[in-house]
Amino acid sequence: MSYKILHVKSTKDEIDEFAKDVDMGLSANPKYLKSKYFYDAKGVKIYENIMNMPEYYLIASEYQANGRLSAGITDFISGSRINIAEFGPGNGEKTLLFMQNCIQHNLTIKYIPIDISKESITYITDVFTKKLPQISIKGIVGDYTHGIDELTNLEPDNPKIILFMGSNIGNFSNEEEIEFISNIAEKMNEHDSLIISFDLVKDIDTMFNAYNDPYGHTSRFNLNLLDRINTTLGGDINLSNFHHEEPFNQETSCMESYLVSNVDQTIHLNSLDKEFHISSGEKISTEISRKYTLDYIDNLAVEAKIKVVKQYFDDSEGYAICVFKIN
Repeated sequence: MSYKILHVKSTKDEIDEFAKDVDMGLSANPKYLKSKYFYDAKGVKIYENIMNMPEYYLIASEYQANGRLSAGITDFISGSRINIAEFGPGNGEKTLLFMQNCIQHNLTIKYIPIDISKESITYITDVFTKKLPQISIKGIVGDYTHGIDELTNLEPDNPKIILFMGSNIGNFSNEEEIEFISNIAEKMNEHDSLIISFDLVKDIDTMFNAYNDPYGHTSRFNLNLLDRINTTLGGDINLSNFHHEEPFNQETSCMESYLVSNVDQTIHLNSLDKEFHISSGEKISTEISRKYTLDYIDNLAVEAKIKVVKQYFDDSEGYAICVFKIN
């Protein structure tokens, strides 16, 4: 088992940063909370339930598109030795399929999963070492910024494949998308490929049901953010005073996640020694999930000074995995 730790914060520093971000978000107008704080231990378990819902089409769609991507590996890879770097690999199941196809094409692989969670990197390193003993694997524990910097340390003569799957890019603002892709493109050469998955715009009912499920999983996932504030920052938030809403904003082409106050209320956070007033009906933004068009993706590539060279779709052509190369 091998991993490298980059700039990981101490528990105290993490709590201090959480407190600062919560203070900033609840003091803003309109109010917001950062979606990166969804994923404490309880949040991860709730999210696993979301992924297993039939309404949450994104998982099946990505598997279908990933199957076509994996079958077309030789369309965009040259050489016999490759480096595969992945941002936010999750449980690694989709990447496993991709790498199995790489091995079938007699490619020698070095895999570099990148995640802020040491537990996640430890897990995926252990799983891949057992299931794919023929690959070399070295995980990186650190945020995406430091992970991007590490791309320059890979063997320059071996093509790099850089993965960002799960349509996670949809949680970025337009400015963040462009910055993220541009920063990666600066570390690429002509033989390298950047592969990103995108959930495309589809009928509103399908999108709405994926984020407003009848089982209450998404609602609990969103409300758990308030529970985390209570637990970590000594809050007195009554979760029953809020409800989850997630409409589709046609103007921005985003599913927009909100915690909505049911009453006029004032909450107190002991660690900040501060109170925040929230009016009845006031919304706290927690996440966006952008739904893309192919034209938007093309324009995004232009803004980031990169180009789309291949696209692989799910059965309904409502989900795309795009391969980018530098201009």
